Amino acid sequence: MTDDIAHGSIGHLPDLSELRVMSPDVLTATLAHCLRLHVDQLLQVPPGHRTSPYQPLRTQGLDLLNALHLARGIRRDLGAEVAAQTLLDGTLTELAELLAPRLAITGAPPVDRPETATV
Repeated sequence: MTDDIAHGSIGHLPDLSELRVMSPDVLTATLAHCLRLHVDQLLQVPPGHRTSPYQPLRTQGLDLLNALHLARGIRRDLGAEVAAQTLLDGTLTELAELLAPRLAITGAPPVDRPETATV
């Protein structure tokens, strides 16, 4: 596990200023792609395989601990709160569709908050 994954960073993610000027479709696709790369690393998906954007993350191996790590990375890197249960029950596509409007609306940078579990 790399330090980025252990600390919850969403790798390969453009700056928030770049994300906020993307069209909604491009923003959603970019978020889905970056989240998939992150989840693949988090779950240690073998090379040549990848998580499905259309199946619930729980059925692809995401457990509560990994969901909390992912939620922390989303909070820190995107400034958006997502409950761990939402991550477990949702798909990568649904997660990207949930996050895209939040980034387009919020103009403030992510807030550095104490780590708390959101379940």
